[in-house]
Amino acid sequence: MESCAILHYLGEKYPTDLLPEGDLRWNIIPWVYWQAANVGPAFGNKLSYTRYMDSISPEEKAHPLERFGTEAIRLVTVLNDQLKKQPWLASDTFTIADIALYPWLRAWKWSKVDITPYPLVMSWIDRVRSRPGVGRGLAYGVPEGEIDQWTEERKAQYRRNGAIIANPKG
Repeated sequence: MESCAILHYLGEKYPTDLLPEGDLRWNIIPWVYWQAANVGPAFGNKLSYTRYMDSISPEEKAHPLERFGTEAIRLVTVLNDQLKKQPWLASDTFTIADIALYPWLRAWKWSKVDITPYPLVMSWIDRVRSRPGVGRGLAYGVPEGEIDQWTEERKAQYRRNGAIIANPKG
């Protein structure tokens, strides 16, 4: 939620095409918060139960994995339907709505949410990734060979760190 509020604040303080002034902004802002209220929680919870909550038995994880996996796919379907209308989430141009949503969809493999049946979503991910600023952001502080594919060592590190957060007592 905080990242969306920051994007919204910066868009208000420094108007650009990312959050233009005028009526178009009211197409963008609801999608920013749609991500915060829906996509982030669904993908985040699916990720937590998939990768980090090792102290929970598979039987106890079954329902949350099904619930959050189903909800993540429902949200991907909403996105796919939206992308039938235009190339970007909220308009004909790249906006803060795309910025807010991209990290969750980019990490679909890590969350184990199969979005490959949604070609418009897959194409959108490629369009966002091809933007030079997105590439610079993804590369910041990351070893060159791991920008788009983590090493097994990095995956293990992220799994350990995520498990500490997800299981603070265990």
